[in-house]
Amino acid sequence: MSYNALGATYDQPEHVEVATGFYKAIRPLLRGLKGRDVLDLGCGTGLVTERIATHGCRVWGIDLSREMLKVARVRCRRFGSAVRFRAGDLRNFGGVPPAAAAFACADIANHFTSERQLAAFFRNTCRRLEPGGVFVFDALNRWCFETYWDGHTYRFEGPNGDILMECDWDPARSVGTASMIVYQRGPRGLYRRRRYDLRERLYAERTLHRLLREAGFSSVSHVSWSPWTDQHLEASNDRTLWTAIR
Repeated sequence: MSYNALGATYDQPEHVEVATGFYKAIRPLLRGLKGRDVLDLGCGTGLVTERIATHGCRVWGIDLSREMLKVARVRCRRFGSAVRFRAGDLRNFGGVPPAAAAFACADIANHFTSERQLAAFFRNTCRRLEPGGVFVFDALNRWCFETYWDGHTYRFEGPNGDILMECDWDPARSVGTASMIVYQRGPRGLYRRRRYDLRERLYAERTLHRLLREAGFSSVSHVSWSPWTDQHLEASNDRTLWTAIR
């Protein structure tokens, strides 16, 4: 699941928009978390971490990609020790204090391609929360995979490079594949070309609900949701926003 190949090119306008939409969804919760420990799981380049930190929280960003964490540390440098980043697997990371809340933006749950992996992620998240702690994440639904992934090719252009992404959807296996070629802008106008193949799995709502309860969450709820702005009105229900309380 490492995003090292994306590194500095991840912050495309579309990815920023997802982070912004997710932040707007969790903002009411953040107003009551000033001075509390909060986890940003799969924090990537710190797009959501930065926004959480503006509420006065002590934020711990966890991600497997060291290249993306380099970008995140620069982005959040102004917050000093109030924001800390750690390279680690979301299924078994430790070394953080009990948190009042945990957030996971950008379909992190779909990145785990087996129920066993996803269950380990949920269990570890629950262990890292205080009693009464809240966990919020988004997950792609079937409509999203069938509409946006099945046979589509995308080109993302950003200040640090471009990404060419070819998507496919396998309904028999409930797995979407995104084959990416990354052109990272370097000095003197030169580009570094890298490849990365991403696989994400569709999980039924009943499966996510069951795995969350089995992980130790006492209250689980979800709503249809999308991070996109008005230019993407047709995608108003392309994913689900989940809330679970330990």
